[in-house]
Amino acid sequence: MNIAPSRYITLISALKMIPGVKPIVTKKMLENIQFSLLEYTGEAIEPKRYVCGSLSLAYNDLNELFIQDDWGTPRVSPKGAQLLLHLDKEGFFERKSLEAPVELI
Repeated sequence: MNIAPSRYITLISALKMIPGVKPIVTKKMLENIQFSLLEYTGEAIEPKRYVCGSLSLAYNDLNELFIQDDWGTPRVSPKGAQLLLHLDKEGFFERKSLEAPVELI
């Protein structure tokens, strides 16, 4: 069964579902990694890979997180959702501070 990309969840919404993750910061990090892999693969015999723990990601892997809908909104495929879970397991994501602010006296 094929699902239309317009039915996929947005990347920001998917990141918000992972507890403690900073969605905007994480999206920017993923975009930067994807861009760096794109730059390198143009001239490389063997495309560059990004390694995160036991994961080795190629540009095409990250494409699963940035499937554009008709309005240009990045959406996550089912394969991309699995990738997000694996990245979370490897400790890739920057977490929000859960500490209460401290007031100096």
